[in-house]
Amino acid sequence: MATKTADAGHDYVQPRANPQQGITTMVANYTANGSTISSGDVFWMLKVPHGATILDMRAWGRSSGTGGIVFNVGTTGSASLFGPFTISATHQYVTLTSGASATQQFPYLVSLSDDAATRHVTLAFTVASGTATATGSFGLMVSYTLPGQGTP
Repeated sequence: MATKTADAGHDYVQPRANPQQGITTMVANYTANGSTISSGDVFWMLKVPHGATILDMRAWGRSSGTGGIVFNVGTTGSASLFGPFTISATHQYVTLTSGASATQQFPYLVSLSDDAATRHVTLAFTVASGTATATGSFGLMVSYTLPGQGTP
């Protein structure tokens, strides 16, 4: 098991939190680049600020692994909060808001303790099963609003 970080999940990337912006959409991508993706690996995809209401979540990807890879989508504290999705040799695109197997449905309010040192949650993909090689790639798109923002 390894922990890896997607482009938008690094420490130096801050969650977007502009209350004048309406709906905020963030995108994260990860490409294996020659490394193997294995069961138990955790990928930190992107950060969503405290107080945000997640409206929509979409995942995509493909892998060279036989039979595909099953990811649980959640947070670093609750690995399967938003349910699973599977990628295989053909490109997959999944809207997670309609997943009946998710623990939480949307809209989902990100709520952290007032004394929490970190004021955001990191969304994570955890490999439930499967293996991929150098051609594995996947991503996540999340849309959310912050207090004071309206939705269309």
